[in-house]
Amino acid sequence: MQLEDIKLAIRYLRAHAEKYHLDMDRVVVMGESAGAYFAALTALTGKRREFDKGEYLDQDSSVRGCVTLYTCSSEVHMDSDRLIFPDLTGFIDENTPPFFMVHGTADTTVPYQESVRLHDALNAKGAKADLVLLEGAHHADSPMYQDAMKDRILEFIHSVIG
Repeated sequence: MQLEDIKLAIRYLRAHAEKYHLDMDRVVVMGESAGAYFAALTALTGKRREFDKGEYLDQDSSVRGCVTLYTCSSEVHMDSDRLIFPDLTGFIDENTPPFFMVHGTADTTVPYQESVRLHDALNAKGAKADLVLLEGAHHADSPMYQDAMKDRILEFIHSVIG
């Protein structure tokens, strides 16, 4: 499963942090669309050991924050492979790191209500979450990548990594 691969990569980097001169206390995951779903799932399952498979199991796979661009939050069914990806809101707990989410209101690929749903669930359970809705923006639309949005994302990242 993709989540297991991502968590293994984080544990690998943590295990080799000194070699690669990494500060693993300052890791934030980010993704777009399906990648945003997996970034969110990674952040939400950081302390949940049942998703840690493979090597470096002595290492932690948690992160300090998560940035999502137009993510799905509900259960996802992929008919061709019969894969079911779980509803993100079921993983929110006291270990949930801060989230920064961006979604366009004209997105017809992933409705913006998916990000609203996750944002509201995070806040309802006491997690810090900010959501920027870009009026009239579509899926992967240019407003997501303008300097002003990049600055806001970087501001969020700096706020969670110190």
